[in-house]
Amino acid sequence: MTSAGEKVTFTFEGRTLTARRGQSVASALMQSGTTVLTRSFKYRRPRGYTCGYDVCGSCPVTVDGLPGVSACSTPVQGGESVDRERGWPSADRDVMRVSDLMAPLLPAGFQFRLFRSHPRLAHLAEKVMARVAGAGRFPTAEAAAATRTLTSTARPDVLVVGGGLSGCAAALGAASTGASVALVHRGPLGGRALARSGSAAWEGTTTPVAALAARLADEVRAHEAIDVLDGTALSWFETGVVPVVGGDRVVDMWPTQLVVATGSYDVPGLFPGNDKPGVVLADGVSKMLRVDGVVPWRRAVVLTDCERGDVLAAQLREAGVEVVAVVHQDGADGTLPGPRHLTGRIEAARGLKTLRAVDVRVGGRVETFDTDLLCVALRERPADDLALQWRYVSAGSPTSVAGGWSGAPVDEDGLAVVGSAAGWLEDDPEQARAVGEAVGARAAGVAR
Repeated sequence: MTSAGEKVTFTFEGRTLTARRGQSVASALMQSGTTVLTRSFKYRRPRGYTCGYDVCGSCPVTVDGLPGVSACSTPVQGGESVDRERGWPSADRDVMRVSDLMAPLLPAGFQFRLFRSHPRLAHLAEKVMARVAGAGRFPTAEAAAATRTLTSTARPDVLVVGGGLSGCAAALGAASTGASVALVHRGPLGGRALARSGSAAWEGTTTPVAALAARLADEVRAHEAIDVLDGTALSWFETGVVPVVGGDRVVDMWPTQLVVATGSYDVPGLFPGNDKPGVVLADGVSKMLRVDGVVPWRRAVVLTDCERGDVLAAQLREAGVEVVAVVHQDGADGTLPGPRHLTGRIEAARGLKTLRAVDVRVGGRVETFDTDLLCVALRERPADDLALQWRYVSAGSPTSVAGGWSGAPVDEDGLAVVGSAAGWLEDDPEQARAVGEAVGARAAGVAR
C-alpha cells in the first residue's frame, strides 16, 4: 500500500527536498534525515514522529505561513514551504534545552510558590515563560486570508463520524436504504485500515484488510447519497447539532441518527524517555512502512502486551529493519520466530537527542539494546468520546452514564457505535454493514 505519487519538491528551512506527492510531510522529513520535528513547551525536550494520525501533537510545523499543521497527517503537494516552530537557533540545537537540566527546580506552578508574597513578580514570571515556552504563532497575512471559512447547515438522515473500515461499511449500509448520509473523516477514507495487514471476511470471501478498506472507500466516494466531508466532528451538543470543521468549511450537522465509527487509538508506554524521537506507536510505524513507503529505522525493539507486537515485528523485518527484541509486557510468549522474545518491562529509552538505546528489565537484571526505534504496540483504547457525549446529553448528567462499552455494537434510539469505538477487538465489516443497514432503515422511517 505504498504511495505511488509523482516526485515533487518542497522547501524545508531553506533546503529543497524531494518526496512523492501524497506522502506525509513527516515521512518526507524523516526520509531526508530530520528526526526532531519540534520541542516541548516547558523543558524544550526533542519531539518527533509518534502516532502517525494527528493524535499526539508531537509534530506541529508551519506550512506556507500557517502554523500548527500536523506533519504526520499533512500530505506533500509540492512547492510548499515547511518550517519547524520551536527551538532557537534551531529545533536541532535549542539553547533553551538548559531548562531541562533545571527541571527539579521548575515544577508546575513554581512561580506562584516562589513569588507568593509578590504577585506582581509571579505574573511577570508568567509573561517571561509565555515567551520562552509558549507555542502560539500567528499565521502570515497570506495564510490567514487563505483559511477563511464558509459556514453552512446540513440535515442528513444519518451522520457517520469516522471513515475507516467500519465507518465506510456503515455509511454504505445506511445509504442502501435510501437515507441521506453524511460521512465525516479527516484524511484519506479507509483510515488506519489502509496500513493494516491481515484479512477480513466480506460477502463470504476473505479479503486483505487494506484492500477491503480501499474498496469500501471507493464505493463511498462514488455513492450519490453519501456526502463526504474531510474534517473533524467537534462535539454533540444539547440541541442535537454536531459542528464539523474541515478545510475552508464549517458545517452545522443536524442528523436524525448518529453513527460513531471513530475507531481506537494507541496507548503510550509509561517509562522514562517515552516521548523521545524514535519512540513510535504501532499505527505510526505501520503507516510509515505501508502507506508512506519510508523505512527511516535500522534496528528496533518492540514493546507489546498483545498479538500486535508479533505483527509489527513481522512488518519491520519484512521492511529490512533488524528487530533485536520483542518485550512482552504481560509475560505472554511470542509466536513468531526470529527476533528475541523477552518477558519484562522497559526501564528507560535513552539518547541525548533521539533514541539510541533501550534498557529492558528482565527478572532481576537489566539488558541494554542499541536501537533507533522503540515500537510501542500495546492494546488500543476505544475512541468513544463522541458517543459518551451523546449519552451524557441524553441522560442529562455525566454521573448517570457508565463509561465504556460492552464490546458489542451499541445501537440506541438515535445513536449507533460500530467498530473498535465500540470495543470490538477487530473491525468486523459484516457486522458494521448490518448495523449501518439497521440505522439507515430507522433513519429512513423517521424521515418519512
